[in-house]
Amino acid sequence: MRFYIITDIEGVEGVVLPVQTESGNPMYEKARRLLTREVNIVVETLNNIGVEEIIVLDGHGANQAYNLVYEELTPGAKYIMGSPWPNYLTMLTSNFDGLMLIGAHAMAGTKGAVLDHTMSSRAWRCAYINDVPVGEIGISAFYAGSLGVPLVFVSGDDKACLEAKNLVSGVETAITKYGLTRTSA
Repeated sequence: MRFYIITDIEGVEGVVLPVQTESGNPMYEKARRLLTREVNIVVETLNNIGVEEIIVLDGHGANQAYNLVYEELTPGAKYIMGSPWPNYLTMLTSNFDGLMLIGAHAMAGTKGAVLDHTMSSRAWRCAYINDVPVGEIGISAFYAGSLGVPLVFVSGDDKACLEAKNLVSGVETAITKYGLTRTSA
């Protein structure tokens, strides 16, 4: 089996403030370690069940997409870090058995979602695919689906997980926190 994983930082347990997502401060450094820990849990699990290929794309835009703490990553996966990428889903092909999103956040405008946005909180307000409002979860799921690759797992706050379940039947989710406002959980 082969799995493609995209990471983001806003949906990671313990991340609730914008400053935690921006490079150059101690709170961001802690958030990087929290993200790396969540990635390691998934990679270790996939390794333990015998998955033959795991590709992890460091998908958070801060720090030029160098958010994972490389020296702390679990072996057994191929990690794509740095930017720019040729495209958002670099190396995703129809040969993968599933797409996973770690640290996902809800789309812009989702009430009670932690750090909700779609692609860029400065440049985007909303996106639609076939008249369906989508955020990054939906964009990734629809693109992967166009290749025949199902979205099989999403971790993030409760609103991100609900968004995934509303878009993709049968997707597994792991709630990392329960959002109260955009900056509290």
